[in-house]
Amino acid sequence: MNPSPSNKISIQLLEKNRADEAVAQDLYQVAQAGFQGESPWSIDHLLNTITAKNALIFLARYEGENAGFIAATQTPFEIDIFFVVVAAVYKKKKVGTQLFEHLLEYARTKNIEAITLETRISNLPALALYEKVGFQRVGTRKAYYSQPIEDAVVMKHELGKEK
Repeated sequence: MNPSPSNKISIQLLEKNRADEAVAQDLYQVAQAGFQGESPWSIDHLLNTITAKNALIFLARYEGENAGFIAATQTPFEIDIFFVVVAAVYKKKKVGTQLFEHLLEYARTKNIEAITLETRISNLPALALYEKVGFQRVGTRKAYYSQPIEDAVVMKHELGKEK
């Protein structure tokens, strides 16, 4: 019997003191694979992000290979997700779900009250995942994205209301 996909996935919270250009390069490769060679972020942007004081990066590995990540910023009571990507070859293998489950578990241990994110209004798979893990649509940002210009759906997961 084959193990379920979730048994093949490991999630790691990247330690800031180990964040360097090699880590940024690894994340860039995942982003390139997730966006079919069109990553919206450069290696320098990723390096600046992962070394920022309030950065929060969860990295997923599937059978030891980098498969996806969530990049966010954390304040005392809120997490704002600004990048979620799963390499195309690992989509439909629960990598995104596992990333969010670990993020939510982390947020609860830190007494985070809410997590926010935006996604393209046309990104139906992402919207379905976010709603599945407890996010709700709370607004729209007109013409938020470029290439192509598109509205963003603003979503929020209120952990303080889970009790």
